[in-house]
Amino acid sequence: MCLLVRPLCDSHLWPRQIYALLHDPGDPKHFTLGNGRLTHTMKQMHEYLLCDECEERFNSGGERWVLANALHPSGSFHLRDALRAAKPFVTLEASVAYSGHTSGVDLDKLVYFAASMFWRTSVGMWTLADRWFGRDGKMNLGSRYSEEVRLYLLGKAPFPRNAVSVVYVSDEDAPHASVTFAAGGRQKEGHCSYSFQLPGLMFFLVLGQHIPDTIRGLCAVNNPVQRLVFLTKFPDEFTRRWTAEKMATLDPTALSKLPYPKRNRQ
Repeated sequence: MCLLVRPLCDSHLWPRQIYALLHDPGDPKHFTLGNGRLTHTMKQMHEYLLCDECEERFNSGGERWVLANALHPSGSFHLRDALRAAKPFVTLEASVAYSGHTSGVDLDKLVYFAASMFWRTSVGMWTLADRWFGRDGKMNLGSRYSEEVRLYLLGKAPFPRNAVSVVYVSDEDAPHASVTFAAGGRQKEGHCSYSFQLPGLMFFLVLGQHIPDTIRGLCAVNNPVQRLVFLTKFPDEFTRRWTAEKMATLDPTALSKLPYPKRNRQ
């Protein structure tokens, strides 16, 4: 990321702590669903991508705070609880919006973490991702926005002006234990949209010179009214629907041989 000639670390795409949320009790393996199959594995996605200094920059910039306040294997979820205890900025039909200045919420850390995940997904050679999910929808931020995000992550530029970061926090008591690979990029009405999900959290990144005001109004950074974070059941509803659609395409014979994860059967 810094473009300096330095030894590279063995960097994980998803923080290692996240995998603990994906295991059933007593089972060290997790499941991957994609590319037409369900896989039961201990493998984690990692590549030699960052130097020590950039790795620590990602940790201190957002990852450490997010992991401390996101859903834990114990069931605690400090970020959700902080929002539930706060006064809403506005209540919408399917979500509740809170000010980015809400006590217990560090929106700068959330935005930085999300940007780092989108950027590292787009520039890394994540070979396991191709094997598990296929190459369809492989992320590409485009050279211009990739560079703008890189400079933001290095602290050399503000968050890109023609970008919107949206942060959703699950309002479920027991959020769905799943992770989605960051994907997207299809042009839609003058902008491109990307997303990824961790247990209890969902992040969107929208890029383009013609982003509608309705989308800009959701932004956690460049919001003309108020920086916002949302508490909603949408991430879990989205995951259940997506999982059901993918599971329906699998071979029932092969599926019956796998110990399908108990915690996500609801």
